[in-house]
Amino acid sequence: RRMARLLAAAASMMTLLLSHGALGWVNPGWIGARRAVAVGLAPREALVEEYERLAGESGIDVGLVAESSYVEELLRAGDLDREELETMFAEESASSAALGLDGFVRLCERIDDLFEAEDDEVFEDVVSRVAALVPETGCVVRSDYEASDEIAEALEELEADAEPTEAELAGDWELAYVSSPSFHFNGGYTGVAKTTPGGAEFVALRQTLRADDGAGVAAVVETLRPGVGDPFDVDVSADWRLVRRVDPLTLDSNLHLDLVPRSVKYGFVSVDGDRVEKGWKAMRALNSAILVHADPSLRIQRGVIANTWFVWRSRAA
Repeated sequence: RRMARLLAAAASMMTLLLSHGALGWVNPGWIGARRAVAVGLAPREALVEEYERLAGESGIDVGLVAESSYVEELLRAGDLDREELETMFAEESASSAALGLDGFVRLCERIDDLFEAEDDEVFEDVVSRVAALVPETGCVVRSDYEASDEIAEALEELEADAEPTEAELAGDWELAYVSSPSFHFNGGYTGVAKTTPGGAEFVALRQTLRADDGAGVAAVVETLRPGVGDPFDVDVSADWRLVRRVDPLTLDSNLHLDLVPRSVKYGFVSVDGDRVEKGWKAMRALNSAILVHADPSLRIQRGVIANTWFVWRSRAA
């Protein structure tokens, strides 16, 4: 409810986000956040700073909560009633006069939850439509210069909701749909198709993500079919992690799945070091794509360039 005016609250929070250094904030593992959260509510670290700015020795009372950047803007705009705030405060504080840090964070999240229901329903409908449209086998490759298709039209309705942990993303994935001028031009993820004598056709891209002892390791396998001979694989070893960044132009806070390639191997060719980590330009379109949605069977990522999308299906599912 009252979603139309949440953008006003977002503006008041951006100063806090940027002063906190959210441009490089690493995802702590929130789960289940929706568009309202991404637009209006700061990360926990920023809420901690807001609490420390306002709280006294005994904690923070309802009057000081009302002065916090996020809540104050909602009250001023009429999106939150003082009576609603006091009721939720009393429930979180067990009728005591003040809240501790955890109680303050929970209260902000409960307030934010008021704005999620309607948007969640729309989001889930779009995700279901995308899941039904992508092929069960194979991969659709298109350039954003081509006429839009049903999948592209559905994807453009999405805004990021994903907040999984590394452990929840770990598993085997296969690319089912890609809309990317770079991917299209290079004939696939690595660009090896373009350098293969006689050319080669993209067949598939599989990605295995592991999260062991806090370290993310990825194995990416691109299958190509040359004009002459049997299909062959290009193996990419990489590190990966989830990183939240604020776009300096739009001020949107996005969760990125960062891949850092370490080596590329195919046939008798083996390349590693800076030539892969810094110089392999073909892979950049995917290597820092924004994580828009993730569930056990479907993962959707958006490239940093407009109209660039990657839809993955779980191989286990």
